[in-house]
Amino acid sequence: MNLFVIDWEFTQFGHRAYDLVQIIGDLYERKHFNDVDGALAAINGFIDGYGRVGEELAFRTAIHMGVHLICRYNRRPPTGPAKGTPEEVSSAIKLGRDFVVKGFKKDKDWFAGSVLASLF
Repeated sequence: MNLFVIDWEFTQFGHRAYDLVQIIGDLYERKHFNDVDGALAAINGFIDGYGRVGEELAFRTAIHMGVHLICRYNRRPPTGPAKGTPEEVSSAIKLGRDFVVKGFKKDKDWFAGSVLASLF
């Protein structure tokens, strides 16, 4: 029996990297901000089930993942409370910065030790 996940929330024509990050990024936020250990297993399972992607798509996904983390703070209602401690928010933004910079530099070795390792 096959299981397929369909998320219609952001249905649009767009780049595959953006679609990948919507799932991977949201799952990673569960780990980073709520310490949900199962989130990492879900990320790896999703990537494994998705199948091999080329290096170009992997790096583009990493860059989008960085932007996802950097902009997380602003993806809330304008008057809504900030979720996460200042330290958690700061470390997410720093990790997002690293994803963007290392993605643009195509630093495959750096990503080998990251949550996105299975993409590469």
